[in-house]
Amino acid sequence: MAILGFTFVLEPTEVSESVAEHMVALVRSEGWDLPLRYFSSVARAGEKLVRGPGMLRPKVLAGELTVLLRSEQTRVVTMSTSARNDTNYAACSFVVHTEPWAPRLHARGTRPLGAEPTWNRWLDAVLAFADGVRASMGVVCVMDESSARELQILTGYSPGDAAHPRYPQWARMAAHQEEVGVRYVRFPRWGTLYSHRHVASIGGVATIREMVEPAVVRELSAGVYFQVTDSIASARLPESVEKQRAFEALVEPLLPPVVA
Repeated sequence: MAILGFTFVLEPTEVSESVAEHMVALVRSEGWDLPLRYFSSVARAGEKLVRGPGMLRPKVLAGELTVLLRSEQTRVVTMSTSARNDTNYAACSFVVHTEPWAPRLHARGTRPLGAEPTWNRWLDAVLAFADGVRASMGVVCVMDESSARELQILTGYSPGDAAHPRYPQWARMAAHQEEVGVRYVRFPRWGTLYSHRHVASIGGVATIREMVEPAVVRELSAGVYFQVTDSIASARLPESVEKQRAFEALVEPLLPPVVA
């Protein structure tokens, strides 16, 4: 089964009212196919959950979710289509408070590939969110179920074994996760967002255009988004894979070093 997914590092250090508005807008996007109404959360260390897991009614979802996102007691908020947590269901998670071992705010989400008419709505919502919250690092992926776990790296999850399809990359990012998005960049994917500073250190947009030939180059508030092909439909074709390899070779000096 094919899966759409994203993960972003946010520049803000706290969830302001504006950031919360963008988070709520992403959750309410029609691009998820089915509505994200099932709430769950992880409390900060030593704190109690603000609310137990369960459905949020459509009429109160925006207001209640905003409160939950901005609560001092909450560390991670997840909205999903179901209480089940597997790749047959859509989910969107936000790390809303930083900790010493995870000093950045993050957002990530996955959904089954599903119906083509919703693909562009989903991608538009994801990029509008990235622009609105000043995301400075991230990727958008079209992948198979076996590699979906790679999106979890910046929120502290482990693939658990070396059978992970990109375990060497995961290991490099896991060993340096506090600096991914600051000193180091993520491994590029079908869609890749790098901060303006990192783009400049690579050689600028012109160098990336020349070496990678991305189909889409889009300036966002805190960085530049590069998409190697023009459509989700072509995201897993050989052309896309080759361009991702070229992009990886270009940014190698900025990638987390190999674990000794």
